Formats: sequence, C-alpha cells, structure tokens
Amino acid sequence: MAKSVMDTSLPLEIIVRIFDFLPGSCLKVCRCVCRYWKEASDIVLSKKGRQSLQAASFIGQLKSPSFLTAVKSFLHYTPLAIDTIVVFTQTLKSTQGDKRACQILQDAVKCAFQEYQSDRTVLRMVGCVAKFVFGPLLNNWEDLVNTCDIASDIPNTISLLLFPKLDSYSINTFHIPMKKKYEMIKGYASFFPAVPLRVSLVLLFIHPVTLGRMTHVVKAVRKTYGPKTCIIGLYAENFLFNQDTITSNEIIGMVLSGELACFSTVINDGVMNENIKVHVDAFCNRIEESVTYKHHTMLTLIFACNSFGNVRSLNILAQLRRRFPSGLLFGAYSPSVFGADYDINDSFRLPGGRDYLQTKGAILCSFLIKRSAAS
Repeated sequence: MAKSVMDTSLPLEIIVRIFDFLPGSCLKVCRCVCRYWKEASDIVLSKKGRQSLQAASFIGQLKSPSFLTAVKSFLHYTPLAIDTIVVFTQTLKSTQGDKRACQILQDAVKCAFQEYQSDRTVLRMVGCVAKFVFGPLLNNWEDLVNTCDIASDIPNTISLLLFPKLDSYSINTFHIPMKKKYEMIKGYASFFPAVPLRVSLVLLFIHPVTLGRMTHVVKAVRKTYGPKTCIIGLYAENFLFNQDTITSNEIIGMVLSGELACFSTVINDGVMNENIKVHVDAFCNRIEESVTYKHHTMLTLIFACNSFGNVRSLNILAQLRRRFPSGLLFGAYSPSVFGADYDINDSFRLPGGRDYLQTKGAILCSFLIKRSAAS
C-alpha cells in the first residue's frame, strides 16, 4: 500500500520539478525507491542543463583535506553513474618518489568516486602526467555549467574528465606493453578490444616510443576499426595511469564506439595569433555542418606541444567557448602530440608516422555524444 501511495500521490511533472532541486547523489538514491521515482529521476538526469559529460580541474596537495573535499563536492553534484575517468596531472620528476605520488593520486580519486557509485562497479581510470593541463576550474559546485576555462601552469593542478554510463556509446580500454618479451607477438592489433559498434575515436596516452612503432599502431588501428577512425594521442612527461597501475614506456588507449561523430584538426606552431581564428572557425564550421550536431553533447580535446604557448591556447579556448558555450574543453600540454587533420585522415594519403607526430603545434579534436531521447 505504501508503495502505491508513493507511486501515484503526485503527478510526474511535479515530482520532476521537485527533483530538479536535488544534487546528483540524491537523484541516484531516488532512482532506487520505486519505478515512478526512477522515471522522474531519469528525466531530470537527461535534461540539457545537466551535461552528459563532466570535467573539472582541482588545485591542491593530494593528501590535504581541502583537495579531497573539493573532489567530493564535485561528485555530490555530478548526477550520472561514471564509467571511465580520464586524469591529467602536472609534471612530476621521473623518480620512485613521484611514482608514489601518482599512486596516491590514483587511489584517492578512485576511492572518492567509488563512494558515490550507486552500483559499486569498478571504475576504469586512464591518463598521464603532462606539462600543464587544460580544463574547467569549477567556481560554483552547485552549477556545473558555470565554469572557468584554464590553461594552467599552477603547480598541483589535476584535471578529471568523467565519461558516464550511457546507452548511446561504449568505452573500451587497452594496454600495449613495449617490452622485449612481447616482441614476438605479431601485430599491435592483438591488444585492441573487439568492438561490435562503429569506432569513431581511438585516444592514446603514450610514454615516448619510436616513430616506427607509432606508425605500426596507426596501421593496426585503421586495419582493426576502419580507415575513418579518428586517432589522437598525448605523449606523457613520464608516467601513465592504467586502471590500478602506474606505468611507463608503454601505450594506454581508449576506444570510443557507438553513436558518435568525431572531427580533428592540426594548428601548426607557425600559425600567427591573428590567423588562429581562421583555423578554429574552419574547424567549428565542420562541426556545425554535421547533421548530428544539434542532438549531441560536445567535448573538445586540446593537446598542445610545450612550445605552443599559453597565448595561442587561450586564444583557441576563447574562440571555442564563443562558438560552443555549453561544450566541454579538456586537454594538456606535452613534449609532442599525436594526430592529424580529419581531412588528411580521411584521404588515406599516408599510413601514419610523421603525418601524425606533431612536435610544434596543437591538435583539436571534437567528438559528439548523442543525448538521450528525453533531452
């Protein structure tokens, strides 16, 4: 009897209106009360005001109470169950002590996130140590859209990108070890996950390997997932995050498949500040001309070489924000980046290698994730 009263005591639209005022952690609990509340919670979670992707940058010492409080405050207002976390943190020296610092970061973030996962599933976590990080520095935890884009050289900055569990796409991760005992394995494709859906993006986190090996990786990606798959990557300063391990001299990757659209472009280091607008506008035009654009949530990854500079990066951030005010911007600086113009990738001119390796420039990559039908 109590369940019946709970299910029908108020109209659905009134329940939805009430749930609009609740933080994400409470909505997750409401979904478990009854079928009626689950329907109302799902409507609120799928609204355009709550993005289906979330990102944030944090500043502070890993062990400090203020840092962990900031992370938990962010999670408190993040409504969706998380599937995968991408993490970038500032440069650390290549010592065992700094490897330990990476392990502390990984453990702290995963423990904080696990506390807020209603289904208690194991979270996947990938990423790397970078020079500087891009990301939204949240200045109001209750308003996830009210963010400030940064290209931060502030010490101890950590950026997190959250991929929620959605039916419209799937995420798979892979690990390619670059060690002698694996040299007899024929082909890097043997490390890639089998994915039944169309693959739009392969994201690579690389601790520097030879150009020849990267060429073979590109060939393997194209052979496995199709020639139109967008491939971008970031070279780590030293360490890579891979699930529960900290590693180096290897390749960690993400495969994103499903109802996605993806675009990438290269802005070379020689492009003057006043000419960046032309390149960014052309990139944005390709996105807006896509027939799927209005029905998708957009994330733009910015991977820039150390030489590219904050002035150019902030110029790009400002232009992207004007064109796509609700889109997420996320990325990092590194010694070199990996990727190519979407048009070059689509023309199959080169198999990979020097057309993908960028040592003086930046890679922009936008991919669009389909929103739920309710939004």
